[in-house]
Amino acid sequence: MESNFSKCMDFVFPHEGGFTDDPADPGGPTNFGITQRTLAAWRHADVSTEDVRDLTKDEAQNIYHANFWNPIRGQDLPGGVDLVTLDIAVMSGTRAAATMLQRAAGLTGANVDGAIGTQTLKQVGTNEAADLLDKLSAQREAFYQGIVHSRPTSAKFLKGWLNRVHDAQAAGRKLIAKT
Repeated sequence: MESNFSKCMDFVFPHEGGFTDDPADPGGPTNFGITQRTLAAWRHADVSTEDVRDLTKDEAQNIYHANFWNPIRGQDLPGGVDLVTLDIAVMSGTRAAATMLQRAAGLTGANVDGAIGTQTLKQVGTNEAADLLDKLSAQREAFYQGIVHSRPTSAKFLKGWLNRVHDAQAAGRKLIAKT
């Protein structure tokens, strides 16, 4: 399902937008959803705000592929589930994405380890993709509500986060229908 990566990026890029440097956003300077910290790690060098501003879409896509798509094993996930799991990884990290996917697929206890491996993929395969999308979306909503509860200054982002959850769920359903 490697070909779904570009379809998933067609969803991610418009939602991530261009350059921002919102003082209320703990990610700091960001472009195409790539933070200054992520870009510095990718380039193995310090980067400036201007470097983030000048980031190209191609480089951002390479970062997404290596740092998000590969760790979530997007090419091994069902269509639609790959998109939503990638979007979770982009917004909340690959560990959170893996953990939410594992719980949505029905894994519990020590089997929820935040890493997508053979056991996770096998369990994902026992689920209907649409059901996984619903469960992932519910977990995301609870996750973002929890952020606002623990960090009330983030409340200004909640509506946008929840809209994105619903947009990702709808886009994921469209990919299910095509696979």
